[in-house]
Amino acid sequence: MDTKNKKPRILSIDLGYSSVKYSFVDDNGALVNDKFISAVAKLPNAPIQTDDESVFSLNGEYYVIAENALKLDRSLLMPLETYENLRDVYPVVISYTLKKLGNIKWDKVCLGLSMAFSDKADELLQYLYTALLIDPTSNYFLVYPQGLASRAAFSRYKENIRDAAVHSTSVSLSSFLLCDGGFSTLDLCAIIDHKSAAGATIGIPDTGVICISRELANYVYKTFEYRISIKEAQVVVDSGRLIRRGREYDLSEVVDKLSKQYLINVLNLLEEKYSNYLDVVEGVLFVGGISHFMSKALEDPTFCKEVEKHFPISYVHCPREYGEFYNSIGYLLLTEDLMEKGKIK
Repeated sequence: MDTKNKKPRILSIDLGYSSVKYSFVDDNGALVNDKFISAVAKLPNAPIQTDDESVFSLNGEYYVIAENALKLDRSLLMPLETYENLRDVYPVVISYTLKKLGNIKWDKVCLGLSMAFSDKADELLQYLYTALLIDPTSNYFLVYPQGLASRAAFSRYKENIRDAAVHSTSVSLSSFLLCDGGFSTLDLCAIIDHKSAAGATIGIPDTGVICISRELANYVYKTFEYRISIKEAQVVVDSGRLIRRGREYDLSEVVDKLSKQYLINVLNLLEEKYSNYLDVVEGVLFVGGISHFMSKALEDPTFCKEVEKHFPISYVHCPREYGEFYNSIGYLLLTEDLMEKGKIK
């Protein structure tokens, strides 16, 4: 094999408060995107039996990752609502993902942080190198700002990651307002002539789609008189179904109503923070988890009337699929570019 021309193996991981998304290019040159729910339970003791599919060990501690974690006592779930929570979970998630993908030797692992925590990048890197016993001089990890990184994915794929044949016909925006809505945060940025406008980039904690989960958890308590965790509420938001003690409740209409009210609040926030930019840009691009809710809501004529109070429907750009992967793909593309140019080794 010609190792000189061998493309570097780059794994991109986007640890969200809702799910972990990861992207890489396989041996055939195909872009691979996958995810799992970002639930991590820390076990108080080593399990009597270990199952590689559900139990994971790191530095002498035992964890249950992803959906299986939600089947345990909720008191064992590691919280995932603040930056500190995310920092503590990241080493476990990275190790689990590396193991999940087998024996691939990665040249770089690239990650991201919300712009709400942009000053924490160096601290996160130091924490990861220490926790995972990796030499910091290897520059094995790279950290990018969420939201801004998704711009790289949009530049390459426009609004359709799945079908490359339609990219040439997709709308290309040179000036737009970028709204990257994750589970916990909203990252907002004005892009003017393909560049982020000075002073027009903000990250707002506690404004993501966690708001829908909180309202859903309150609804469940008021209606059924028992409490569910935010992580459990997230599962209901994703599926529309609440399952408890052998009973199943269809809450899809409730989720739909709460989701649309949340999106209306986001539109009002955009108006409040970026009214002047909305007057001059070509549109608003929604990526991240919020894009799933927005694309679905745009099918409702009543919701469209709410949008039109701010701007025409044609002003809204929203990937119908893979919108939540725009950050992980963006990290991947940025790292490829830096390595090709020799700016990182």
